[in-house]
Amino acid sequence: MDVKPDPEVVSQLNKVTWACPSCGGPLIVSSGWKCPAEEVRFEVENGIADFLLPARKEEVHRFLSLYHEVRREENWGSEEHEYYLSLPWKDTSGRHRKIWKLRALTYELFRKDMIARHGAGPLRILDAGAGNCWLSLNLARDSHEVTAVDINTDRNDGLGVLSRLPRQAVERIYPVCAEFAHLPFPPMSFDIVVFNASLHYAKSPITAVVNALRFLRDGGSLYIMDSPTYEDPSSGETMVRSRKMDLERRFGVTEPDDFSGSYLTPALTQMLSGKNRIRTIKQRPGFADLMRRSIRRLLLGREPAYMDIIVVEPVPREEVDATAC
Repeated sequence: MDVKPDPEVVSQLNKVTWACPSCGGPLIVSSGWKCPAEEVRFEVENGIADFLLPARKEEVHRFLSLYHEVRREENWGSEEHEYYLSLPWKDTSGRHRKIWKLRALTYELFRKDMIARHGAGPLRILDAGAGNCWLSLNLARDSHEVTAVDINTDRNDGLGVLSRLPRQAVERIYPVCAEFAHLPFPPMSFDIVVFNASLHYAKSPITAVVNALRFLRDGGSLYIMDSPTYEDPSSGETMVRSRKMDLERRFGVTEPDDFSGSYLTPALTQMLSGKNRIRTIKQRPGFADLMRRSIRRLLLGREPAYMDIIVVEPVPREEVDATAC
């Protein structure tokens, strides 16, 4: 079952249906979308709006080839519909229960904060790095309108999962294949932007956040969830090196450019301050979790990553202008 974005609903959400991911200009609708300025066409492929720039497709597909191989070996995804509809509360496959337990805790904190700041909705939300769309499915269940963006369109572990699910579960979700650096939306399109366990895949996480902030409406919030944060940057570098060594050992990849991931530090997130307010929602681990962190520090030879939620909220223009005066 193909799940195609409804042009009328998308138009209502974004005022302009799409914007060119290259030049930012308006698009002409004609069995897809065409940028008149750059003479580039974008099509619907298997129910997904494909906004990958032609010049980027080869590199993206090279990345995905390795990514899919790693994810298959790690046994992600399922043949059962219920697996995706139960996440993050229950991992019916039983293969990644600890990870989904963490995701469930993060989601509860995120949802509670979003409702406190923005009400129950419905809101217009960008799920940046949607993966298998578990977050989008939960948000749509709460009647939000969700644009799910990822470069991974796999039917088992990416945006393609939506085509396998009941229509009533996905009718408020609009799947879009695009990169963080080239998002196909006009400015001020969303109330909420969420990087859900995805920001660390960006070449420059801070650049990706700055780019995404353009798509927030006045009073909106950007949430960074489940991306590793280290107090000491050397711990992050150690993690990246270990990841590269592991990929070389398992897959014979000697230079997995941009695949080993990145990380955040408090110093990096402070670079976003000035015209933005930065908040941190801590998971507040109990004594047992603190003990596990101490043990992991000894085993890893570095600090374990924190997975606190980072919230970025642009300061209203009038406040910025008043400060300047």
